[in-house]
Amino acid sequence: MNRRQREQLEALFKSLPKSEQDRLFREGAAMRADDQKKRKGERKRYEDLDAPRSGASKRKSEPVREYALKLFAREQASAGRSDAGPDRDAPHATETGFAVFVGKRRCLVRPDGAPGDGSGDTECRLPADMAGRQQAELCVGDRVSFVRGGDERREADELVQVLPRKTVLTRRDPRTGEARAIVANVDAVVIVVSVVSPPLHPRLIDRYLIAIEDSWVESPGSHADDPDPAQAIVAVNKTDLLETLTPDERMKETGKLDPYRAIGLSIVECAAETGRGIDELRSLLSGRVVAFVGHSGVGKSSITNALDERLGLRTAEVGTAANRGRHTTTSSQLYEITPESGDPFWVIDTPGIRFFGLEELTPAQLRDSMPELRRLRRGCKFSDCTHTHEPGCAVLEAVRTGEMHGARYETYTRLLEEIEQTRPPDDRIRPLGDDAGL
Repeated sequence: MNRRQREQLEALFKSLPKSEQDRLFREGAAMRADDQKKRKGERKRYEDLDAPRSGASKRKSEPVREYALKLFAREQASAGRSDAGPDRDAPHATETGFAVFVGKRRCLVRPDGAPGDGSGDTECRLPADMAGRQQAELCVGDRVSFVRGGDERREADELVQVLPRKTVLTRRDPRTGEARAIVANVDAVVIVVSVVSPPLHPRLIDRYLIAIEDSWVESPGSHADDPDPAQAIVAVNKTDLLETLTPDERMKETGKLDPYRAIGLSIVECAAETGRGIDELRSLLSGRVVAFVGHSGVGKSSITNALDERLGLRTAEVGTAANRGRHTTTSSQLYEITPESGDPFWVIDTPGIRFFGLEELTPAQLRDSMPELRRLRRGCKFSDCTHTHEPGCAVLEAVRTGEMHGARYETYTRLLEEIEQTRPPDDRIRPLGDDAGL
């Protein structure tokens, strides 16, 4: 936002009724308090780890007025009012669209109404203040407002702001500990795993499920007791390789999915090479915006190619030395897929990862992120039950009787231990044969 844009925004803010200004200040104060709490948590974590603090941890909080102005600007853009964003003397009014690719200090935006083949996409420069925080504040799938360039006052198209999100999937940066946005405004997240090469690693599924449950963004009219996160779907790729295993090995590999079937998670068994399960997956995705996430080498790009062979995304074989995947997708990008029958859908193909760190969680947030715990805890004797040792715990009883799968309970206790000890998780993908990843 340049100086003239800010002056216009402040003039509009001052023209608001006092009650509206007070509301924005209250909400801004709450946002500022949340940010301070997160930074305090980051500082404590790094002190506990005896690691250097990140720049974000040392950054001072902005005044409440700045938060109030940001909220006001978002509301103006969301309501379709252009007078809060661009310069009034600029030759073009503010337009809206969504980010289909995010690079360093720039992003590719598909304007509303533009064709899905990308021919109408425009490259937008990021303002300096946003570029410094883009990994946290901007990602593929974000709704944005921008202004056109092409004159002596603005050479290139420029992003104005990121509009409010309905969902956002985040991960913790293993180097800095800061939250990084992966994708935004998706209806579903497809956790792509594989069998045999690389082998199936349930711990990554567990972490993604926690992050997906926490993906919803509270907005006016929503409530924390009735969240609306993205839907989680598991796509099990390379199932054709199961034929290379003995019956016992095959049962052991596929049995890792039993805890997720028990909680009713949508699981699609597919093979991108043969086309098995692709029609079923395409039906699940119809009319939706979805993100493909998972380890390197599990076949996210291969499945995307199978959904629409015209894409021709680059893929690579899994390395044989450690049975690990190779990074062929280096940045997230959105693709529109128009099948011969059914509604079009949009796939965000994300880079493969070997580590997925959760954002800072409290034990209570962890319990809220597991559907079976939310359901069972109503029967616990104590309202603050930790589900680890208390008498009259409905969760422990459900584990004993088999109502809750033991593997899911083990996931809960392991993550709870990580939270309480404030130590970073270590769930990196390991070579085939190491049962630590099971």
